[in-house]
Amino acid sequence: MKQNCLWAGAFLSIVFALSAQEPSPSPPTADFDVIIRGGTVYDGTGTEPQQADVAIRGDRIAGIGDFKAAKAKTVIDAKGLAVAPGFINMLSWSTESLIQDGRSQSEIRQGVTTEVMGEGESMGPVNDRVREHMLRSQVDIKYDIKWNTLAEYLQYLEKRGISCNVASFLGATTVREYVIGFEDKPALDELLRIAREANIPAEVYHIKAAGEKNWPKEDELLARIERAQKEGLNVRANMYTYTAAGTGLDACLPPWTEDGGYPALFKRLRDPATREKIKAEVKIDSDKWENLYLAAGSPEKILLVGFKSDKLKPLTGKTLAEVAKMRGKDPIDTIMDIIAEDESRIGTVYYLMSEENVKKELRKPWISFGSDEASQAPEPPFTKSNPHPRAYGNFARVLGKYVRDEKVLPMSDAIHRLSGQPATNLGLDHRGFLKEGMFADVVVFDPATISDRATFEKPHQYAVGVKHVFVNGAQVIKDGDHTGAKPGRALWGAGKVK
Repeated sequence: MKQNCLWAGAFLSIVFALSAQEPSPSPPTADFDVIIRGGTVYDGTGTEPQQADVAIRGDRIAGIGDFKAAKAKTVIDAKGLAVAPGFINMLSWSTESLIQDGRSQSEIRQGVTTEVMGEGESMGPVNDRVREHMLRSQVDIKYDIKWNTLAEYLQYLEKRGISCNVASFLGATTVREYVIGFEDKPALDELLRIAREANIPAEVYHIKAAGEKNWPKEDELLARIERAQKEGLNVRANMYTYTAAGTGLDACLPPWTEDGGYPALFKRLRDPATREKIKAEVKIDSDKWENLYLAAGSPEKILLVGFKSDKLKPLTGKTLAEVAKMRGKDPIDTIMDIIAEDESRIGTVYYLMSEENVKKELRKPWISFGSDEASQAPEPPFTKSNPHPRAYGNFARVLGKYVRDEKVLPMSDAIHRLSGQPATNLGLDHRGFLKEGMFADVVVFDPATISDRATFEKPHQYAVGVKHVFVNGAQVIKDGDHTGAKPGRALWGAGKVK
């Protein structure tokens, strides 16, 4: 990885005038590029903070301590502010949004400096079948696919310019699509068995007990993971801090309806006999598949937020109950109708979880955080659809609502789980901590004001309270505003072929 080197040279400035004068003194040479002075420094380890200065030279942290006598090109007064390692989004869906807008606005303004993608699907490998699927699935963001491998995609982002660092797992779903296509083959919940037999770490994505009938299962879910940890398994999880989930409206339909991919689904939804079969299965409460229509409890708790066709976009922000009433149709028929009409899975928010269970997860030291959303901005093309508010507020919500306001977890623990813990779990090279020699991914925020502002009704609203953000030593957020800098890099893990 390239390292920026700063070559300093002494120079003498001489002022000439008509009358003879003594040469002016040489200006002092800067010791550092940046000094963040007098902040409350959380180093990412989970230990108590200290009042200290943070010095940055090039793309690295040059030291933590007392630098009041030192000089720097940029000096930031952090008195009364928290200084922490840049936050890591363990479950990002910014795969397409960063192609559209590399500034990563909604995330970088919360202090997120690294986005980790690849939950289920990843942007590589790509063959003709996968490429066709990716092009057909594009909604508001259109782009050419100029890569074949996942590494090439990450390099493509870095070359285009991004404000955040990016990393990605190789998505298991993408591998299946690459090898066997879109045929439905049962996938068992074998995470712990695979981790145990292969002796590899495991990550549970967006951990939750979804659907009111499953809320009592939360304790056993957490206990099961902790039993595995006591056995010696390196298993962790990530979460988002909301009681509503976001996925496609097609999650209301039996999995077999998508055997063969989305074109096959749309064809089935236009066949009267198949529709009757689907409708009958949706009405039955079964453990054979996760039926989000029944899990939500009622059509009033199913919010439609993302359509592909301009014709249906006016329905954005309406509940399934409202749309069914507008059309004079049964809610299940309405689901099948609008999916077929839009020829997309239709972005949907489901009110599924309990606040009590969210807080139980927040108290677990082994759970980190992921937005399960794309970084966005309150401007086109992003405003053509409504994202889940976690796209704009998930990380600020941890520090504002749950640390400061409700005191569910202490600040030092929250920052550790936003930075050092996920960096360690992922094996990220010199990331996640404020220590000499680490890459200078740094966030400076006001613990008294940091808050999420996005709501389900008005999700395109930036969080507040983050004052400054540095990525690889370059300032991306200055006094709460984006500088336009794009110093982000592609980060590699142990799976990269050298």
